[in-house]
Amino acid sequence: MKKNEFFFKKGPFALSEIVKSINFEKDFQLNKVNNTKVYGVEPLDKASSNDITFLNSSKYKEYSIKTKAMACITTSNLSNFLPKNCTKIIVTNVLLEVNKIMKKFYPDADVDYPDPNLVDSNKIKEKYSDV
Repeated sequence: MKKNEFFFKKGPFALSEIVKSINFEKDFQLNKVNNTKVYGVEPLDKASSNDITFLNSSKYKEYSIKTKAMACITTSNLSNFLPKNCTKIIVTNVLLEVNKIMKKFYPDADVDYPDPNLVDSNKIKEKYSDV
């Protein structure tokens, strides 16, 4: 199936650069991450070894245990549900920090530009007098 993307993705970014852009817990050490490239942010079950993911609820335990993600943004309580080879980036507010990372990959996603293909309604109103 063809992947449909509404916004153009930037990247890849070094994992160390991504971690520096968020508020991680003090016990996480930047030297634990290197310049390995991260190619995207994906859900736990779709993430590859080139992706970062996130875990914000124990409801997703069955997916988190099996994730192939290189790194995961999560809380200290949920980090036990991740595989040992997944770098655990402990934060206080998972969704806020994931939002910051998404902004790196999709910097224009929060800007709504008008579609240049739209026609001014005044130019075609005679065609649709009943509307």
